[in-house]
Amino acid sequence: MTTVVTDSSASEPVVSMSELLRIGSRTLRSRLIVGSGKYDDLELMRQSIEASGADCVTVAVRRERLYNREGKYILDYLDPAKYTLLPNTA
Repeated sequence: MTTVVTDSSASEPVVSMSELLRIGSRTLRSRLIVGSGKYDDLELMRQSIEASGADCVTVAVRRERLYNREGKYILDYLDPAKYTLLPNTA
């Protein structure tokens, strides 16, 4: 269901972003896609991604190590059942 909001200053109706995003067999509640890199640690990454409300997270497969220097496993912080993981090979 699409909710249409009218804005007197807009020439066209504004469509609500509450509609689900469907890409192939995937359905996402959020259109925001966030990355898993450049965080100081995996816990900060997890907290930031959770706070963002994103359903899809990119993971750099070329550079990303599944285990960090401390031996922590990235998938302990990114639940594949909760997030769609999008491999980034760039």
